[in-house]
Amino acid sequence: MNMLDFNETLLAIETNDEDLLRMILSKTDISFDARIDDIYLEKWTLLEFALMLDHRQCAEVLLRSGATIDVESCPPERRLQQIQESIELIIEEIRFLRTINFQNKDKQIEYLEKRLLQMKKMKIVLENTVVPGPVTNVEAVVSASDQLTVSWKDIRQRSKDLVVNYKVEWSLCDDFDSIEGSLLVNIMRNYAVISELKHGLRYSVRVSAASIGGFGYPIPAEPQSLLLSSIFPKIEIIGKKKKRNIKTLFAGSFQSHKVMQRGIYLVSIIYSEMKVYTVEEYLPIILVDQTQFCIKKDEMYWAIKLSMAWDEMQTLQEANNSSSSNSHFRNRFIDAAKQMHIALGVKDIGRVHYRPIVDEVNSVSFIVTVRLINGSQTAQGLTTRWLPLNKIVRKRGTCQAMNLLENPHITKEEWDLLRSIDINASNPLTPMQLTFHTSLVSAASRLLNNLEVKVISNQRIYRLQVFQLQFGVSFIIVSYL
Repeated sequence: MNMLDFNETLLAIETNDEDLLRMILSKTDISFDARIDDIYLEKWTLLEFALMLDHRQCAEVLLRSGATIDVESCPPERRLQQIQESIELIIEEIRFLRTINFQNKDKQIEYLEKRLLQMKKMKIVLENTVVPGPVTNVEAVVSASDQLTVSWKDIRQRSKDLVVNYKVEWSLCDDFDSIEGSLLVNIMRNYAVISELKHGLRYSVRVSAASIGGFGYPIPAEPQSLLLSSIFPKIEIIGKKKKRNIKTLFAGSFQSHKVMQRGIYLVSIIYSEMKVYTVEEYLPIILVDQTQFCIKKDEMYWAIKLSMAWDEMQTLQEANNSSSSNSHFRNRFIDAAKQMHIALGVKDIGRVHYRPIVDEVNSVSFIVTVRLINGSQTAQGLTTRWLPLNKIVRKRGTCQAMNLLENPHITKEEWDLLRSIDINASNPLTPMQLTFHTSLVSAASRLLNNLEVKVISNQRIYRLQVFQLQFGVSFIIVSYL
């Protein structure tokens, strides 16, 4: 980052101009770990400076762009000491300058007085900062034989001070008398995966949120402890990578959306009265970019404008190629739109919906185009057809299945429950077994209802084996006698 970009970035933070800051970040590579190149601000990073000025909007932009802060390494007391030292230094400097004469004396004093006001404001902000409240809905599951996955509800909207990260800790003790390990989680995620744990041991997990004032009270996850176990042997899955092409993108069903890889996708919905235009009876989906899933507001506005002039795509792509700014996403989007035109056999695939559909947990975003066609039009391709809306809503695969849990891993406790002849036996259910049993009963009821099959006594759950199709997919089979 050159000095001009640095000065613009600093100005954006000082004035809390989030639009200017976002524009600079979109054009410039900035090292968020670097200290500010200013003699009176050199102790802090850009994010720390924004937080201590209480410029929340700019701090949020920096956090969303990947900036981080370690609040434990520099507690508020130390920051207050740093600010006080800077205040004393600036006051002494101003006094000295007023005793001498030199060129640009007034400008230098004006600059120092500006910094002094900032320091005093930062001091007030830090003196009044508070730690965030407790996180809620903290849940943990065994997601592999040596792995736990913990999730929680985002508390940023109800926190007085800006939440800068989350801390996940795990222990072999329920009271966390000793900590086995911890990790910091970016605010863009409300889950964490804890790997390389010891198989056969029982772990407890807790989560806390941090502001610049420090970490709030840690909340234990439910259930209170989890036994790392598995009914499957731990194996390394080595296989050939399947070739991905446009055809495979149209062959998936709604269920396959859940296992989509990270990225940005283009979806087109063309409809007429109660019918939807499909490819091989599914909504057409094209991959735009697999290297990212966050869509900048400026890029979304650009995509909306492009959807009003699809005929100008080639001209716009040539213009983007001559400019380094924002060309990567825009070229990818134009390529995806061209592929969509070919797949559907139409030039106008509709207007881009003003807001993308974002699944932050799975790091997937969908840009959706929508077009209403008056009257009936003939399908343009061999694989395209008009499908009644009620069919696409209720569309099912050839093998009926109902999602039981997002977590595909089956623990020994869950396996013991599944194999038990009488769930009302004398042994009480553990919290993990109770959760599994409730989810199993609910999923079985939904499956039978979806299949329009009555609940009768000769329906059985196959309890001798849980079938693991691949690492991320497990099946429990319902049979009929």
